[in-house]
Amino acid sequence: RRLSPPGAPRLALWGCCWLEMEPSGLMRVGILCLLVVPLCGLSPESESGERTWRFRRGSELAQAGCDLRDGGFDLAKVLGNNTHKCVFDDLSGSVSLSWIGDSTGVILVLTTFQVPLVIMSFGQSKLYRSEDYGKTFKDITDLINNTFIRTEFGMAIGPENSGKVILTGDRSGLYHGGKIFRSDDFAKNFILTEIPFHPLTQIVYHPQNSDFLLSLSTEGSLWVSKNFGAKWKEIHKNVCLAKWGSGTTIFFTTYLNGSCSKYFQL
Repeated sequence: RRLSPPGAPRLALWGCCWLEMEPSGLMRVGILCLLVVPLCGLSPESESGERTWRFRRGSELAQAGCDLRDGGFDLAKVLGNNTHKCVFDDLSGSVSLSWIGDSTGVILVLTTFQVPLVIMSFGQSKLYRSEDYGKTFKDITDLINNTFIRTEFGMAIGPENSGKVILTGDRSGLYHGGKIFRSDDFAKNFILTEIPFHPLTQIVYHPQNSDFLLSLSTEGSLWVSKNFGAKWKEIHKNVCLAKWGSGTTIFFTTYLNGSCSKYFQL
C-alpha cells in the first residue's frame, strides 16, 4: 500500500500474522510489520505543518542502510531498522488490519473470537490503534463498549484521508435493528448509532463523498444515508446488489421471483 503523498518517494509495507496455541488453550496472535523505503536519499521534513522532502547527508544514508555508491540500499539493514513485532494476547480466532488514510501512520487491528450457539452466537472482539505505523498499539476496545464486531464485515474504512471508520456490531437475537460504531477522527472516538435494519454486507462509501453510504439489509432492502450513517432511509426492496455510480446515481439489481441469483451481478 502507498503510504506517501502523490509525487513523493513511496514506502512499501509487507506484513504477516501468526497464531499460536498456548497451553492454557488461549490463542496468541502476533502481527509482524515490515516497513521498507525503496528510494533512498530522501526523507520527510515538516515546515509550517506542510510535509516537504529533502536529500539526506551521507552519514544519515549510511545509518539508514542506504549506500548510493552501490546504486541502492542495504535491504537487510533497512528491514532490521524498520521491523517491529506486536503480540496481542487475546482469545482470538481471526485478525483484521486496516490503514486509515495515506501517510497518517494510523493502523487499526481487530481481533475476533466467535462461538456459534443454537439461537444466538457468543463473540469477543478487541480493537487496537497505532499512530506510529504499527510500532506500538493501544487497546481502545472500551471506545466500542466491548461490543462484538462482526468478523465478516470487519472495518469499513472511508475513502482517501476522510478519517472515517464504521464498525458493525453483532446483534443476535430478537432485535429489530442493528448497531454500528462511527468515527470521523481516525478512530480517536466512536459514536454508537442504532440503525433500523440488520446489515447483510459491509457498508459501502461513496467514492467521492464519504458522508454518503449504502447498505443491504438481511431482509433484502436497500438503505441509504447522506450524513455518515446518523440517519438511514429505505429506498427499495428485494435488492440483490448495489453500488454507487457517478454523482448521486445508484445502480442496483432486483428480483421478481423472490430470490437473488448469481447472475444478478453489476
